[in-house]
Amino acid sequence: MDIRDLRNIKKHIFFCNGEACSLNGAAELTKAIRKEIKKQSLHGCIHTTKTLCNSRCHDAAIVIVYPTNEWYKNMHPSDAEEFVKEVIINDKPFHKLLYKQGDDKIYSESTITV
Repeated sequence: MDIRDLRNIKKHIFFCNGEACSLNGAAELTKAIRKEIKKQSLHGCIHTTKTLCNSRCHDAAIVIVYPTNEWYKNMHPSDAEEFVKEVIINDKPFHKLLYKQGDDKIYSESTITV
């Protein structure tokens, strides 16, 4: 496991690897985004974590970005390069697959479950 000085971390990316996300390519997505982060030499300022279920199974595969609290749905390995460019390099939301941003902005009301 890579141990680093967390004071340099600018964003923390969580990859849901629960059952539904796994069935929708979460492992491949995780590898693709991590590979792109390394390719862009961003691994010193971006921390990534695989999680279990994040309870958004119908939106699989899910990626969550902190500290901006952005939730992305229906992510695929083919989105990795554009995702890293927008979210990490340009520090902008990846609007193509953005589900939730911040504390109150939901982009697809029809998918909210309680």
